[in-house]
Order: sequence, then structure tokens, then C-alpha cells
Amino acid sequence: MTRSAIQRRSVRGFTLVELLVTITIIGILAGVVLGALQSARETARAAKTKSLIVRLDQIIMQRYRSYETRRVPISMTGVHPTLAAVNRLNALRDLMRMEMPDRWNDVVDLTSGNPVLRPALVSGVGVPALGRRYFRRYFDTYTRLTNAGLAPADAATRINQNGAAELLYLIVTSAPDAIEQFSETDLGDTDDDGLPEFLDGWRRPIRYLRWPAGFVEYQALAGLNNASDSTNLAPAGRAGGPALDWDFASDVQSAEVEPSTNPQQARRYVSADPFDTRGVGGGFALYPLFQTGVATHGSGYALYPLIYSAGADGIYDINIGKDGSATGDYVYELTGASATPPTPCAVIAAPGIELLDPYRPDGNTATADNAGNNLRFVGQPLDGNGLDGEPPNDQLDHYDNIHNHQIEAR
Repeated sequence: MTRSAIQRRSVRGFTLVELLVTITIIGILAGVVLGALQSARETARAAKTKSLIVRLDQIIMQRYRSYETRRVPISMTGVHPTLAAVNRLNALRDLMRMEMPDRWNDVVDLTSGNPVLRPALVSGVGVPALGRRYFRRYFDTYTRLTNAGLAPADAATRINQNGAAELLYLIVTSAPDAIEQFSETDLGDTDDDGLPEFLDGWRRPIRYLRWPAGFVEYQALAGLNNASDSTNLAPAGRAGGPALDWDFASDVQSAEVEPSTNPQQARRYVSADPFDTRGVGGGFALYPLFQTGVATHGSGYALYPLIYSAGADGIYDINIGKDGSATGDYVYELTGASATPPTPCAVIAAPGIELLDPYRPDGNTATADNAGNNLRFVGQPLDGNGLDGEPPNDQLDHYDNIHNHQIEAR
């Protein structure tokens, strides 16, 4: 046998089976590695988002708590103490609306077609410098977009698309040196309107609600009304869809009430509104009673601004508040006995007294789920239905949201 023949017999190739087995093993290992990498990426994105929200929470809450000792520019001389307390509370809330807006209509009036500065609601307060600054940013952006060829309505829609996220940026950066806490990777402009937003680890806008009255447990929210109104309070389902409730919302905001044996007594919350020290502005939950012309008052529960990311699934499912058309944003106004709010808000103050009430349902009462529920509250979990930018899927997808109401995120 020649040397070349021996060499040919000693060289053995892979069989097809061996090759397939090897490829399969490599594929399995690659899948494990890629899965681990994807999991690590998601963990890193969530960690980045929590870190960013903690920093935002510290700045926002510092501003929010400052109103507990804020002096208001209105005269109380010769005013009855109860009415003076109502006036002071309204003035505080009005200043919050203008200095910590969570929707552009807090500072911009578009009812005439062109943007104008929205005035203060409380006589004597006036529009503060911050409110004017926010309006100027809106007006400059609106003018630039319309000059670039956008129709006025399209320009307004573009700006409003991520209004809450853009206003969060403006509020935070109005604090001295606050922007130095953030890097370029924390910022973006996802709607390309020239107004920056803080972005989470998935590069989506981080949203903000100043008064998320509905961000409490479902049973607590549903328990605030009279029994006769229980069928239409706190829905979360889409129009015509199944009724939905939820078992998780906030770890720091609660509508839990103190036990009382007196059915005529206004509800007293375990954690009461710190701005309402005289207990005069309880809002929708309290049904103030009026006997011989004297109001029985009560405070609402403490509200904490909500700063939230949609999480990994990209679905917020949090009601930002809509008007009666279900397309425009809810407008905070003074309301009182002269107004006709929906049940159970028919009486929220003594005749002639109006409140800027953060506890009211939003204006979208026309659409109901299949159980007839049609009262929705700002901040409550809500299946999309176009109200919060996501399509409905007959389930709530807010459970993976990352927000500052989680204790571990604070």
C-alpha cells in the first residue's frame, strides 16, 4: 500500500448527523447566551429608569412640598375664617396648576384658535413668572411649527402629544442647577417638536401627573361614593368592553379612611391633604353636608405627583384625564354649586363657594363600559381606548410601569 493511500484512509470527515448535532448544540448555547444578554439589557434598562425617576422625584417633591408653607398673594382681611381657608386653598392649587403644569392647557388657552396665556382662576393671584415662562416655550414652538408649514391644529396636536413629559422637563430644569444631574442620554425629543423629554431605559417619554387622584387601590376609590352611585364609579374598561378593576396602584398615596360610626360625618382620611389644614376642600369624596347654612367640611386624601414610565411593554394604561369630547385634555377649573358636575359630585361646596378640586372625575363621562361605568379619574389605571395613546385590549397593562409611588423607587 502506498503512502498516499494510507494517508487517504487515515483522514475521516464529519458525518451529516454529527454536523447537525454540532449545529444544534451551538444554536442552543447561542440561544441561552442571547437570552441572558437580553435579560441583562432589560435589567439595565429598568435600573436606569428607576435611577432617573428617583432623581426626578426628589426635584419635583421638593417643589411640591414647598407649597405647604407658601404665602399666597390674596387678602384675607375681614373674611370669615372658613371662607379664608377656602380662598387660600384655591390660591395654592391655582399656583400649583400654573407653576407645576402637567398639561399644556394649564398655562395655554387655545379656545380662540391661537395660543394665549391662560389667566389665573383665583382673583388676586395673577400668573406667576414660571407660568409665563412655560407659555412662552409653547408659543415659540407653536410659531416655529406653523411657520414651517404645519396647520395650526396640527401644530397644537404635535406639541400636546407628549405635553406631560415636556412639562416635566421644563419644571425640573427651572430649578437651579437641576439639569446638571442628568446626562444627554437621559433626554430626547420623540415627537420632534423641539421640546425635550426625559426618556426611560427603552427611550420612551417619562410622563408626569400633578394630581393623580385615581392612582389608589380600586376598592378604595370605589368606596368613596354613596351606595347609589357605585355602579358608575371608577371604571377601567374600554367603551362597550368588560368592567375592569385593579389590585395595585400606589405605595405612598392612599384613600383609606378612618373608621366612623357617624354616617353624617365627613370622611376623614388616614393621610389627609397637607395643603388643606382647615379641612375645607374635600372634593368629590366627601359630600359636604349643609345644615342651617353651615357647611360640614373635610379634607381630601394626600396627593403625590406621579412620575412614571411605561416599562418594558411600552403601555402606560394610566388615565391622563380627558374632556367631554374624549379627545382633548381635561381642564382644571373652579367648580361649585352653580356648576352641574356629574354624580356623585353634584354638591361639592356651600352655595356661592367654588373649589379648584383635584379629586373630581375627568370630563369624559359619555363613554361607558358594558357595566355602565362612566366616571374616570385622573391617574387611575385605564385600558387604552385611545384615551392614553394605546389601543384597548380588555386588560390592564400598567402593572410593569416604573414610577415614584413604588417605595423601592423612591
